[in-house]
Amino acid sequence: MSKKTTASLGGVLALIIGMLIAFVTAPSDDADSDSISSAETVTTTVAAVSQESIETEPAADESVEMTPTETEGQTTSAETSSADEKKNTAYRFRTKKQLEQHYEKHGVDMGFASAAEYEAAASDVINSPDALFKTEAEDGDGVYYIEATNEFVILSTDGYIRTYFNPSGGKAYFDRQ
Repeated sequence: MSKKTTASLGGVLALIIGMLIAFVTAPSDDADSDSISSAETVTTTVAAVSQESIETEPAADESVEMTPTETEGQTTSAETSSADEKKNTAYRFRTKKQLEQHYEKHGVDMGFASAAEYEAAASDVINSPDALFKTEAEDGDGVYYIEATNEFVILSTDGYIRTYFNPSGGKAYFDRQ
């Protein structure tokens, strides 16, 4: 099969996969327009990624050295966006009640004017390139610590802020986790 024929078949396959994903993820009549946009985005992304891999596919006799971010037949997020374009994730406490309790316990003493400001600062610690990170031994939660500002955050395995405070023991407290 020629390279051009393979590329054409790959394009058709990408289109079919994109349409299938759009059909499976299509919203019901009572869904909102965000779901439609999401399905359209998935379809467009699948088609674009598939077309890109077809256009850059080496000839059968060429050898290819894969980098750590590439996997056979897949495109990882590291391939589609550079580290400079990394967007910060806005992490939240699981419930408003938990946020308010932690704000009263720690946030007021830390000088935050509101619970929302306290929550945003905790999220900033998690997103900071200066934060030290480790996995908590007992339950696998993420532990973040910025030594320069003595800020400590625990992020649950399912992505919610569990706590945020300034430990009195400093880095030694982080090290014990």
